[in-house]
Amino acid sequence: MKSLEIVVSLAALLALAAYSLWSWRRASRIRRLEQDLPAALYSLASFEPHVPVESALSEVAASTPEPLRSALSECVRQVRFGVPLPKALDRLRRQGGFLMDRAVQLLQAAHQSGADLSDVFRKVAQDAHEVQRLQSSRREAFALPKYTLYAGVVLVPALLALLYAWAGPSSAYGTAVFWGFQFYLAAFGVLSAAFVGVVQSDSRLFSARALALSACGLWVFHAVRALAA
Repeated sequence: MKSLEIVVSLAALLALAAYSLWSWRRASRIRRLEQDLPAALYSLASFEPHVPVESALSEVAASTPEPLRSALSECVRQVRFGVPLPKALDRLRRQGGFLMDRAVQLLQAAHQSGADLSDVFRKVAQDAHEVQRLQSSRREAFALPKYTLYAGVVLVPALLALLYAWAGPSSAYGTAVFWGFQFYLAAFGVLSAAFVGVVQSDSRLFSARALALSACGLWVFHAVRALAA
């Protein structure tokens, strides 16, 4: 049984490492994509109202760093192949995070109402710049609590495992204590994922993040319990 728990723990650790790498790469790409978004929107606002949106997007994309350049270029290609602009913008929105989502929703609403897009681009750029400032302030304010929480995902299960290995199996309520710890660690992972989502202003990865953090806590618990048994 001890060998099986170690094998399962190693498999869970590998899965968690793979998810962490994928999550880090996705978050890094979103940050790089959105950091140039306000400048691109200001550039779009400089075009005359009679200039087609796809032409303006094409010119701005040519002078925009990657990965936003590729995202804008793909949006232009879709429009030129007959995809309605709101739908092409919606596909662009799904490539980013909170900032891209907010900017595209404002642009779609303005396009549907027939507003002057040059003025809308300027206002959305100002809004995006302010959102970036608020996000930066939030990340700085919650950096220490977030990393403390990540440390807790490792330390709390380890302490619970040592406590259970020391007194749990021999107690009259050993089974109840064991499953109580399991429930607590799963709930702790879900709450931790919710907190991280609030800090990063991105709830779209909540399910995957909750699963990963819960699995990490349970893995640490079983690994430490197996080693201490």
